[in-house]
Amino acid sequence: MIPSSKVLHHPTSSRAPQHSRSIWRLVIAAGLLLVIWRSPVRPGVVVGDSMSPSLHNGQVFLLARASKGDHLSRGEVVVFRLHEATLIKRIVALPGDAVWGIEWPEFKGRPDYLLAAHEIDHVQAFLRRYPSIGRLIEVRVPPGHVFVVGDAISNSVDSRQFGPVPITAIYGRLVSPPCPSLDQRGSPPKVIASAG
Repeated sequence: MIPSSKVLHHPTSSRAPQHSRSIWRLVIAAGLLLVIWRSPVRPGVVVGDSMSPSLHNGQVFLLARASKGDHLSRGEVVVFRLHEATLIKRIVALPGDAVWGIEWPEFKGRPDYLLAAHEIDHVQAFLRRYPSIGRLIEVRVPPGHVFVVGDAISNSVDSRQFGPVPITAIYGRLVSPPCPSLDQRGSPPKVIASAG
Protein backbone atom coordinates (compact mmCIF):
# COMPACT_ATOMS: atom_id res chain seq x y z
CA MET A 1 0.00 0.00 0.00
CA ILE A 2 1.18 3.52 -0.85
CA PRO A 3 1.14 6.02 2.03
CA SER A 4 -1.45 8.77 1.54
CA SER A 5 1.22 11.42 1.30
CA LYS A 6 2.61 9.66 -1.74
CA VAL A 7 -0.65 9.27 -3.72
CA LEU A 8 -0.24 10.82 -7.15
CA HIS A 9 -3.14 12.54 -8.88
CA HIS A 10 -3.61 12.36 -12.60
CA PRO A 11 -2.72 15.84 -14.02
CA THR A 12 -5.89 16.15 -16.14
CA SER A 13 -8.32 15.07 -13.43
CA SER A 14 -8.34 18.52 -11.74
CA ARG A 15 -8.39 20.39 -15.07
CA ALA A 16 -11.52 18.73 -16.36
CA PRO A 17 -13.87 20.54 -13.97
CA GLN A 18 -12.08 23.86 -14.62
CA HIS A 19 -12.35 23.35 -18.37
CA SER A 20 -16.05 22.52 -18.01
CA ARG A 21 -16.61 25.65 -15.91
CA SER A 22 -14.79 27.79 -18.50
CA ILE A 23 -17.03 26.46 -21.26
CA TRP A 24 -20.16 27.18 -19.20
CA ARG A 25 -18.93 30.71 -18.45
CA LEU A 26 -18.34 31.26 -22.17
CA VAL A 27 -21.82 29.94 -23.03
CA ILE A 28 -23.43 32.19 -20.39
CA ALA A 29 -21.44 35.24 -21.56
CA ALA A 30 -22.44 34.58 -25.18
CA GLY A 31 -26.08 34.25 -24.13
CA LEU A 32 -25.96 37.53 -22.23
CA LEU A 33 -24.37 39.30 -25.18
CA LEU A 34 -27.11 37.94 -27.46
CA VAL A 35 -29.81 39.18 -25.07
CA ILE A 36 -28.18 42.63 -24.85
CA TRP A 37 -27.69 42.78 -28.63
CA ARG A 38 -31.36 41.96 -29.30
CA SER A 39 -32.64 44.14 -26.48
CA PRO A 40 -34.34 47.40 -27.42
CA VAL A 41 -32.42 49.15 -24.61
CA ARG A 42 -28.63 49.56 -24.59
CA PRO A 43 -26.14 51.18 -22.24
CA GLY A 44 -24.00 54.05 -23.47
CA VAL A 45 -21.40 56.50 -22.27
CA VAL A 46 -21.23 60.22 -23.04
CA VAL A 47 -17.94 61.30 -24.59
CA GLY A 48 -17.38 65.08 -24.52
CA ASP A 49 -18.99 68.06 -22.81
CA SER A 50 -21.43 69.49 -25.36
CA MET A 51 -24.42 68.15 -23.39
CA SER A 52 -23.35 69.72 -20.08
CA PRO A 53 -24.87 70.41 -17.62
CA SER A 54 -27.47 67.71 -18.41
CA LEU A 55 -24.95 65.00 -19.34
CA HIS A 56 -21.26 64.97 -18.48
CA ASN A 57 -18.25 63.33 -20.06
CA GLY A 58 -18.11 59.72 -18.85
CA GLN A 59 -21.74 59.60 -17.74
CA VAL A 60 -23.59 56.32 -18.32
CA PHE A 61 -27.07 56.36 -19.89
CA LEU A 62 -29.63 53.92 -21.27
CA LEU A 63 -30.67 54.24 -24.89
CA ALA A 64 -33.90 52.90 -26.41
CA ARG A 65 -33.19 51.95 -30.00
CA ALA A 66 -35.28 53.78 -32.56
CA SER A 67 -37.72 51.92 -34.75
CA LYS A 68 -39.56 53.02 -37.85
CA GLY A 69 -42.59 55.12 -37.00
CA ASP A 70 -41.28 56.32 -33.62
CA HIS A 71 -42.76 59.65 -32.58
CA LEU A 72 -40.05 62.18 -31.73
CA SER A 73 -40.61 65.21 -29.52
CA ARG A 74 -38.90 68.54 -28.97
CA GLY A 75 -36.65 68.33 -25.94
CA GLU A 76 -35.79 64.64 -26.36
CA VAL A 77 -32.14 63.63 -26.27
CA VAL A 78 -31.23 61.38 -29.20
CA VAL A 79 -28.18 59.48 -30.41
CA PHE A 80 -27.53 59.53 -34.15
CA ARG A 81 -24.85 58.64 -36.66
CA LEU A 82 -23.73 61.37 -39.06
CA HIS A 83 -20.56 61.71 -41.15
CA GLU A 84 -18.92 58.65 -39.51
CA ALA A 85 -19.51 60.08 -36.01
CA THR A 86 -21.99 58.97 -33.37
CA LEU A 87 -23.36 62.00 -31.52
CA ILE A 88 -25.79 62.73 -28.70
CA LYS A 89 -27.86 65.97 -28.87
CA ARG A 90 -31.25 67.44 -27.94
CA ILE A 91 -34.04 67.89 -30.51
CA VAL A 92 -35.13 71.54 -30.68
CA ALA A 93 -37.18 71.47 -33.88
CA LEU A 94 -39.22 68.88 -35.79
CA PRO A 95 -40.02 68.55 -39.51
CA GLY A 96 -41.73 71.73 -40.74
CA ASP A 97 -40.62 73.84 -37.76
CA ALA A 98 -38.77 77.12 -38.25
CA VAL A 99 -35.55 77.81 -36.38
CA TRP A 100 -34.55 81.48 -36.10
CA GLY A 101 -31.07 82.65 -35.40
CA ILE A 102 -28.42 85.26 -36.02
CA GLU A 103 -26.11 84.66 -38.93
CA TRP A 104 -22.78 86.30 -38.11
CA PRO A 105 -20.67 87.44 -41.08
CA GLU A 106 -18.28 84.49 -40.64
CA PHE A 107 -21.14 81.90 -40.60
CA LYS A 108 -22.75 82.43 -44.00
CA GLY A 109 -26.06 80.60 -44.34
CA ARG A 110 -26.05 79.15 -40.83
CA PRO A 111 -27.67 80.47 -37.68
CA ASP A 112 -25.01 80.49 -34.97
CA TYR A 113 -27.03 82.12 -32.19
CA LEU A 114 -30.53 80.58 -31.88
CA LEU A 115 -33.45 82.69 -30.77
CA ALA A 116 -36.55 81.97 -28.72
CA ALA A 117 -39.83 83.07 -30.33
CA HIS A 118 -40.23 86.03 -27.94
CA GLU A 119 -36.76 87.38 -28.91
CA ILE A 120 -37.26 87.54 -32.69
CA ASP A 121 -38.90 90.98 -32.96
CA HIS A 122 -36.43 92.65 -30.57
CA VAL A 123 -33.38 91.13 -32.25
CA GLN A 124 -34.70 91.95 -35.71
CA ALA A 125 -35.13 95.63 -34.73
CA PHE A 126 -31.65 95.69 -33.21
CA LEU A 127 -30.04 94.13 -36.31
CA ARG A 128 -31.77 96.67 -38.57
CA ARG A 129 -29.98 99.42 -36.64
CA TYR A 130 -26.63 97.56 -36.62
CA PRO A 131 -26.53 95.43 -39.79
CA SER A 132 -22.75 94.85 -39.61
CA ILE A 133 -23.30 92.58 -36.57
CA GLY A 134 -25.18 89.99 -38.58
CA ARG A 135 -28.62 89.23 -39.93
CA LEU A 136 -31.66 87.33 -38.77
CA ILE A 137 -32.24 84.11 -40.71
CA GLU A 138 -34.86 81.38 -40.65
CA VAL A 139 -34.06 77.72 -41.23
CA ARG A 140 -37.08 75.58 -42.07
CA VAL A 141 -36.58 71.96 -40.98
CA PRO A 142 -37.28 69.76 -44.02
CA PRO A 143 -39.60 66.72 -43.93
CA GLY A 144 -37.92 63.66 -42.41
CA HIS A 145 -35.37 65.73 -40.45
CA VAL A 146 -34.89 67.23 -36.98
CA PHE A 147 -32.79 70.16 -35.77
CA VAL A 148 -30.53 69.20 -32.84
CA VAL A 149 -28.24 71.16 -30.52
CA GLY A 150 -26.03 70.42 -27.54
CA ASP A 151 -27.07 71.77 -24.15
CA ALA A 152 -23.69 73.53 -23.81
CA ILE A 153 -24.51 75.51 -26.92
CA SER A 154 -21.23 77.45 -27.05
CA ASN A 155 -19.29 74.16 -26.86
CA SER A 156 -21.30 72.08 -29.34
CA VAL A 157 -21.04 71.06 -32.97
CA ASP A 158 -24.63 70.47 -34.00
CA SER A 159 -27.32 71.35 -36.57
CA ARG A 160 -26.08 74.93 -36.58
CA GLN A 161 -22.97 73.62 -38.35
CA PHE A 162 -24.06 70.44 -40.18
CA GLY A 163 -27.75 71.26 -40.74
CA PRO A 164 -30.88 69.28 -39.88
CA VAL A 165 -30.36 65.56 -39.17
CA PRO A 166 -32.28 62.90 -41.12
CA ILE A 167 -34.62 60.98 -38.82
CA THR A 168 -33.28 57.79 -40.42
CA ALA A 169 -29.84 58.61 -38.90
CA ILE A 170 -31.27 58.47 -35.35
CA TYR A 171 -30.11 55.34 -33.55
CA GLY A 172 -32.17 55.85 -30.40
CA ARG A 173 -33.27 58.12 -27.58
CA LEU A 174 -32.14 58.56 -24.01
CA VAL A 175 -34.57 56.76 -21.68
CA SER A 176 -32.87 56.65 -18.31
CA PRO A 177 -32.26 59.40 -15.87
CA PRO A 178 -28.57 60.28 -16.01
CA CYS A 179 -26.30 57.94 -14.04
CA PRO A 180 -23.20 58.98 -12.09
CA SER A 181 -20.02 59.57 -14.07
CA LEU A 182 -17.73 56.62 -14.73
CA ASP A 183 -14.94 57.97 -12.59
CA GLN A 184 -17.27 57.14 -9.66
CA ARG A 185 -18.48 53.77 -11.03
CA GLY A 186 -15.61 51.90 -12.70
CA SER A 187 -15.13 50.73 -16.25
CA PRO A 188 -17.52 51.85 -19.02
CA PRO A 189 -19.82 49.83 -21.24
CA LYS A 190 -19.32 50.22 -24.99
CA VAL A 191 -18.96 53.88 -25.96
CA ILE A 192 -22.01 54.77 -28.00
CA ALA A 193 -22.12 58.50 -28.40
CA SER A 194 -19.92 61.53 -28.56
CA ALA A 195 -21.18 64.82 -27.22
CA GLY A 196 -18.52 66.63 -29.21
